[in-house]
Amino acid sequence: LVQRVKHLIAEQQECTQLERAIKNAPFPIMVHAEDGTVMQISSTWTELTGYTHTDIPTTKAWAQLAYGEEAARVLKQVMAKKYTLTSRWEEGEFKIQTKDGKHCLWQFSSAPLGPSPNGLRVVISMAVDITQRRQVEIEREELLHKLSIANHELEESNTQLQTTLTQLHTSQLQLIQHEKMSSLGNLVAGIAHEINNPLSFVGGNVNALHESFENLRDYVALFEKTYRPPQQVMVEARQDLDIEFLMSDIPKILQSMYLGCDRIRNISNSLRLFTRTDNEAKQDTDLHSILDNTLLILKYRLKANDVRPSIEVVRNYGTLQPVSCLPGQLSQVFMNIFANAIDMFDEMADSVSYQELETNRQKITIRTNVTDHQVQLGIRDNGQGIDKDTCQLIFERQFTTKPAGKGTGLGLAISKQIIEEKHNGYLSVQSTLNKGTEFIIQLPISENNAQD
Repeated sequence: LVQRVKHLIAEQQECTQLERAIKNAPFPIMVHAEDGTVMQISSTWTELTGYTHTDIPTTKAWAQLAYGEEAARVLKQVMAKKYTLTSRWEEGEFKIQTKDGKHCLWQFSSAPLGPSPNGLRVVISMAVDITQRRQVEIEREELLHKLSIANHELEESNTQLQTTLTQLHTSQLQLIQHEKMSSLGNLVAGIAHEINNPLSFVGGNVNALHESFENLRDYVALFEKTYRPPQQVMVEARQDLDIEFLMSDIPKILQSMYLGCDRIRNISNSLRLFTRTDNEAKQDTDLHSILDNTLLILKYRLKANDVRPSIEVVRNYGTLQPVSCLPGQLSQVFMNIFANAIDMFDEMADSVSYQELETNRQKITIRTNVTDHQVQLGIRDNGQGIDKDTCQLIFERQFTTKPAGKGTGLGLAISKQIIEEKHNGYLSVQSTLNKGTEFIIQLPISENNAQD
């Protein structure tokens, strides 16, 4: 009996300590029995919710006050399950209403505590108030969302800015090209006008002179035939003046003058084509004629000089249909590519002997053909070539490989813009060091011929 009394006293002391620990716990705790009786709640529970033990004598009372319309579901699906536990159970998060009408978010967990003196199962439920933490998380998610939106708007702004910058560069190139060609066009137009006037005069007089000479030659022949034998003074004069040579050489001189006038006229026309300001309406044009006119302008640069032999031009022309294009602008593209090749050959001549260049002739090869409803044109030189890094930058605005003062870095940038933006074509470059460089141009065939 004494031992039994001691055991009961120990159990009573242990229960008193447990009750004290639960009451003073720093987080909400509720101890409740299987019949729904709330056996004890911690002081923190009352502080956070405002409900005392008197307000919530049962779990049903607690559920009705804290969960409102969700009370029935919580009692059925959550509370009932607690009394079958054999280990700790993390229930999850629940939204509860405090006595003053505020809403909090609690995270519950429960564990079996053992049977009560009357044999009912007892469960201890613990909670953590995560209202502030969840609010911080919500605010963080909102902030991240706003940040994402701001970042997206910034990316759009950057894209728009990049587009605007590209358009600005394009406009600058167009303006530079327009002003350059406008000034050059006015100059060349004036020169061509000044050339054409005396050229027309000379050409017309050459034709008239040729007719007059033919009449004079016929008269001399008739005179010599009529007055025979000629007097000695006439024979001597004929020999001194070398009439036989004059009669054969003067027609050749006149023919040479006529060809010279025709060549000057062709150069003048080529210059006017090169510097013309094309309107927006394209026209079907023979691509070979544009190439030939451009080469005619550069003929003086292709000739031999003191440091190198003449540059050979090989034309591998295919059969082409007319191309819908702006002839003046295409001529400018060809001029840039040809001029760059000639500049490169002149630079090579500074480090290679004249005899070696005569053995390995500097050459520009032009090929044209039709592939997949497009005209493909290749302009290749057999020069020193360029490396891969330079190939990637060669069409960039203001990039140049020429010495300071000799290159603006705009020629190929403008050429690419003319081919790709004005003509819906494609301009690319392929190069191998010490073997040469080829510029490849692809242009769509005119719509009328494509349909035919």
